[in-house]
Amino acid sequence: MPAWSEIVDRQTGLLSPAQNRALRDTRVLMLGVGGMGMNAAANLVRMGFQRFTLIDCDIVDGTTANRTPFAFEDTLGLQKVEATRRYLLAVNPACSVTIHPDMRFGLESDPIFMERLLAEHDLVSWAMDGMAGRLYFTRIAHRVGSLRAGGIPAVESWALPYHHCVQTVPNRADTPSWEACFGLPSAALPMEVIDAGVVRDTQLAFFWTLACTPRLWEDFDPELVERWVGLRMPNRSLGSAVVGCGALIASELLANALQVAGLPLPNLAIHEAPWMAIQDLRRQVSYELNYATRRLRWRHPITLELHEQDAP
Repeated sequence: MPAWSEIVDRQTGLLSPAQNRALRDTRVLMLGVGGMGMNAAANLVRMGFQRFTLIDCDIVDGTTANRTPFAFEDTLGLQKVEATRRYLLAVNPACSVTIHPDMRFGLESDPIFMERLLAEHDLVSWAMDGMAGRLYFTRIAHRVGSLRAGGIPAVESWALPYHHCVQTVPNRADTPSWEACFGLPSAALPMEVIDAGVVRDTQLAFFWTLACTPRLWEDFDPELVERWVGLRMPNRSLGSAVVGCGALIASELLANALQVAGLPLPNLAIHEAPWMAIQDLRRQVSYELNYATRRLRWRHPITLELHEQDAP
């Protein structure tokens, strides 16, 4: 098996020895290790990260094969956290991997346990479905992160049709919460009054916000769009898009890990909410979109000059 020094050998020079050590020592909490989460973990361990906590209650089945590197005949039926743990240790046996296969997120989840878990980590990868769990986690993350000077950056991504999207929610005292970034109706409500109806209304509002991504739905059947935004369609994914989102999460976590360690890499951007980085796979273009102000910005690929305009 390769030693950690061999794993990071090819990136030494691109990263300093101190930066490589910072990645090794960063504690990453991974909420969700399905398509995007597992691909993020696979990238992170090959960058030299080796301290992981994995949370996911789902199992590996045949449909997982279109988007994850751990879906093999001998992993079918395993908990995803266990399959991911085996994968990480196969790459680097020195990894420290803690798993929580039975933990679920929802309105009745234990906030004390999550507060303690967040306090023990430096970064979060958020790659789980479900608005109830998202509201529960993001509120606790912002509360706990606000007590820490650098916050607790949480990186999340979406594999929209033919689009990769990624952003960092800083969870610092001087930054808005995730709900406030998106202007969601639940933002003004205390957690104790949020019920299934509020969760559904918030999910609809959030999906409609994502659906306003420029040119997202061109060439798609309008009925399909309405079903997706109206929450009447099961999850669908293009495998390559999900894999690409996993790589974006890993790159964003890399930038945040170095920032938290006080060793930032010049020109490695962090896309802080409400700004989100978007890659349009069909048109081969990349830009940033501010979901709060509906502003677009992008850099010229040669001059790096920054351009900005209202979104169409």
